[in-house]
Amino acid sequence: MSSPSQSSRSDGRTERRDDNILLALRTAQCLFDEGMLVPSIEDVANRSGLSPRSLYRYFEDRQTMVRQAIDLVTQEAYKLGAIENTGVGPLATRIDEIVTARVRVYKTVAGSLRATAALYPTENELVGAANRSLHLKMLQCSRQFEPELSCLDEREHVAVSEACNMLLMMESIHVLHHRRGLSFDTIADVLSGALTKILTPES
Repeated sequence: MSSPSQSSRSDGRTERRDDNILLALRTAQCLFDEGMLVPSIEDVANRSGLSPRSLYRYFEDRQTMVRQAIDLVTQEAYKLGAIENTGVGPLATRIDEIVTARVRVYKTVAGSLRATAALYPTENELVGAANRSLHLKMLQCSRQFEPELSCLDEREHVAVSEACNMLLMMESIHVLHHRRGLSFDTIADVLSGALTKILTPES
């Protein structure tokens, strides 16, 4: 049976290890945002101040570290993208809610999106996670605009819902921001205007 002092030392080591792992993952995320898509153990060590030896104890290899960093961002993005009372309220309010949520999520995941794409050919787990995330986003969109979609026939329902999903994808926001150079405020205006056009019945 361990003594209180031994238990305290063990708890301290565990807490320090957890803190160091989190620091390493946060550092990897910063490197994603700076354009380093698959940082090495040494890259993270140099930036974080942790030793490569310690990092190799925490992570089997660079892919494991990067995958865990992406997983952490994904968990945070899920919370940031949540909408309270989905599908409730005037259309303009619901459009503003989902556009605001998606832009907020993009700001968090932009770097990890590129890292995920870089690892796609070798990381089946990331492909599965990305597919699940896409499914949840599509489900959220259909629920947010259920009052409008429910009035459409099957063909129109598919066309309108797919158009809404396409506009609200992270990749669409990425193109508008990274390729077109639009500010996030302008992107929100563009998405809101397009969604309003798509979801407002013609008189």
